This record gives sequence, C-alpha cells and structure tokens, in this order.
Amino acid sequence: RLVLLNRTVDLADMIARDLRQARAWGRRLETEVGSARESHLLDGCDLVVLTLGPRLRGGQDRRAVASDAAAMLESSGLLEGLRPLAGENERACVLVVTNPVEVMVTWIAAKTGIPRTRLFGLGTTVESARCSDHLARRLDVDAPSAWVHVLGEHGKGIVLPDGGRLAGMVEPSELSRGLDSARRRMLHDAELIRRESEDIGRRVAQGICEELRKRIGGSAQANALEWLQGELSIALAPPATRFAIAACVVEVARAISSDQDRVLTLSTLPPSMFGLPPVALSLPYAVRRGGLGRCLLHAPSAELRQVATELHETFKAISG
Repeated sequence: RLVLLNRTVDLADMIARDLRQARAWGRRLETEVGSARESHLLDGCDLVVLTLGPRLRGGQDRRAVASDAAAMLESSGLLEGLRPLAGENERACVLVVTNPVEVMVTWIAAKTGIPRTRLFGLGTTVESARCSDHLARRLDVDAPSAWVHVLGEHGKGIVLPDGGRLAGMVEPSELSRGLDSARRRMLHDAELIRRESEDIGRRVAQGICEELRKRIGGSAQANALEWLQGELSIALAPPATRFAIAACVVEVARAISSDQDRVLTLSTLPPSMFGLPPVALSLPYAVRRGGLGRCLLHAPSAELRQVATELHETFKAISG
C-alpha cells in the first residue's frame, strides 16, 4: 500500500496511476492520494518519506535553503499531521529527504517530538554509495565488496572513518590512494550532476525568453524577461541525483520492511553518550522495522565533532 500526499493532488494522482501500471508484472499495488494536509491517510504506514522542500540552487547558502524549507513545511500543514506519530505506541518511521537534511531532521524533531529512533534523514547513504562505487572501480571489484560508510553531513562535511570492508586486506598504500581518489570523485559527482542539471534549465529558459522577445518586440521589458529567465531556469532544470536518491530510499525501505538490522548511514540526533551538539548527524545505525537500532560508531572523531558544531550553528540560525 502506497500513500502519496502532494500540495497538488492531481500530480499525486498522476504519479499513483503510473506506479500502479508499472507494477503490472508484479504484485498489485494499492494506492491512495491526497493533499499535504490530509496526513490522516498516513495512519498505519511503516515508513513516511518526506520530500517536500525547495530545490537547491547551485552555490546557494545552506542556511537560506534551510529557512526556505522550514517555511514551506510550516505552511503546508504537514507538521500537524506528523505530530501524532510521536506517540509511544506508534511504530511509523519518518525518513527526511528534504535538504539540508541534517538541519531539517533536527528542526522537524523539535517541532514534532518524534523520537530520534523513528525520525531520521537519508544522510550520507548517497555519499556511501558513490564512494564505494568509485573505490570498487579503481580496485576492479564490485561495490558491496568495497563498501565504505561515509559519515557526517550530506554535503561537503563528509568524514571517512576507515578503509571500509577492504581494510586489512588490500595493501594499505593502495587502499589509501583509492580512498583519496574516491573522496574527490564523490564530491565532484554531486557538483557536476547539479551543475549540468542547472545548465540544461538555463539553456531551455534562454530559448523560451529569446522566442518571447521576438514575439513581443520592443515592448519587452528587459528586467521582467531577466526575472522570467531566472525562474524558468530553476523550474525547467531536471532533478539532479534523483536515481541515486531513489535507490537509497528503496534500501532504507527494504531494511525496515524486512526487519533485518541492516547497517546504513542515516542522520538523526546522536546518542547522548557521544557528547556531541544536539543536531542530527549521519552515523552508522542498524535499521529495522520500527526504527533505528544501536549506533555502530565506537567514538566520534575530532573531525566529526567539528562537522556537528557547524551544523548546530546552522540549526540555531534558522530556529532564531
């Protein structure tokens, strides 16, 4: 059973129809649709995936993005629907995909009271997949064999705690060079994919505005067309990294549905024993039905503490 809530109900219905037809070769998919305010439809869900939020724009300041996301969530009415999930007898998990994910998980936790074991963000799951893929290609093995858990922040504040599954097996200098290369390429991937997406949007928008200038001639107002081109550039840019993110969401959903205690790097408020600032941080957790199990990190490094401190400053800035 899949529930799709959207600010535009027609869009949710369109997606639901497409998904049902895509399942024609497998098990029948039951769907329900509604507006973002109809959160009562979430009753009985094992996993709620929260994607509502503004699209990141190039080098946009993360605090500005966080403020925009918070305002959007406040106005949507969705927070009121999430608060009942804080109840002691609830088992629903809330997976936050909205960026900047660590700050938004912290903000939503403060607004809803949902416990840290059932409210978490996708975090560095995408970075872990990217890093493992690059390392595997360099060492000519498959990605699961070369898996590295990337910690910290979904963004530039990433931390590689060790050599992953190949530590102690691959010659240390070769593994170190491979990890350095994988880290650089992982960060480059994120920037490259977003830049190419934005370039596509700009080119399409420029073409539309040039055609508009031809049609309305001298009556075109230059500043109005400049504004229109900028807005169209954002609206027409194809979503960046959507397949990688979707694949990571699927892996989290599988871990929850199968109750398998699978270790994934997800963002939630860290265990109090670490003495870290009270802000969500991406750490390795056992993921099961009903939420997160134990954190598998032995102790946070100085680098990880610095990332947490910087994230906490951003959270305080948007919280006033």
